[in-house]
Amino acid sequence: MVDRDKVILMTKLALIDKNHGRQDGAILSHYKSDYVFINNFKTRVLVFFVALAIWGCNLLWQIEQGLNLPTNQEEIIADFIIPAAIFVGTWLIVYTIISTYIYRLRYNQALARNKDYEDLALELKELHQQKKGDINEERNSTDETIVFKIL
Repeated sequence: MVDRDKVILMTKLALIDKNHGRQDGAILSHYKSDYVFINNFKTRVLVFFVALAIWGCNLLWQIEQGLNLPTNQEEIIADFIIPAAIFVGTWLIVYTIISTYIYRLRYNQALARNKDYEDLALELKELHQQKKGDINEERNSTDETIVFKIL
């Protein structure tokens, strides 16, 4: 006979597995600090190149509009290097803070879903053990009645 409670628990487990199982497994295969560091590194690299490309496009646009090119090293540093470093550095800091928050949140959500999954699995196991114990008790009581009928 199919137990309704077991079917409900197994359905919940299957839904969690289907919706988030692989992603959560990949996330939780790392420590929280490692997961955040790896993803922050990817974010930093991407933001660095995008911010550098945006700054380079802006520089080309300014040159096209008639910007005077620097003639010595001090002017290059003052007109190009320092503004580029400030622009790229600001975007790196902002996106690092944002990505740290997002990836910590994702890790915590995956951890919570994993805990729910384990709780449901434990509940299913206990329910199975309880039903199995009930069946064994019924078998023992029927064995005793058979023995008493024979005597």
